[in-house]
Amino acid sequence: MNISTLYNHNVKLFEALNLDYRSYKHEPILDYDTDLKVSQELGWTAAPSKSLFLKRKSGGYCVFVTHKENRFDQKKIREVIGERVSICNNEEMETMTGCIPGALCPFVLEPSIPIILDVSLLDHKEVMFTPADPSYTFIVESEVLVSVFESLNNEMYFYAS
Repeated sequence: MNISTLYNHNVKLFEALNLDYRSYKHEPILDYDTDLKVSQELGWTAAPSKSLFLKRKSGGYCVFVTHKENRFDQKKIREVIGERVSICNNEEMETMTGCIPGALCPFVLEPSIPIILDVSLLDHKEVMFTPADPSYTFIVESEVLVSVFESLNNEMYFYAS
């Protein structure tokens, strides 16, 4: 799928769930410096998220959704899903998801890719996500995150740091 298709899929999902979300168009955010600059320019106060595409030792994949500032802890992820994982390279992530590096959207994954949600995101009033197009940012209330993920056909895991 291309970026436009993934973006539209994300919009349709949020609309189907009747989510109250805000959408912002801006210069493409593909790195932390641009993210910081755009966040300051637009005055965002929502918690920034990041989605890491992981390869499972068994050969499958999963996505870890966490706060942008949180570190990836392989040992804790292993405890949650029961096997070792490693961060996937950009090319493999693009091939498997259609997303580009720095703009992996956790809401448009194939059902075969489990999602690991860091519950620390639920401690914030609002959370920011890229809807697959790095020129957009969506902000949603954190209290709806679990229901959004549960509406998908992906296996879910919950990670507590």
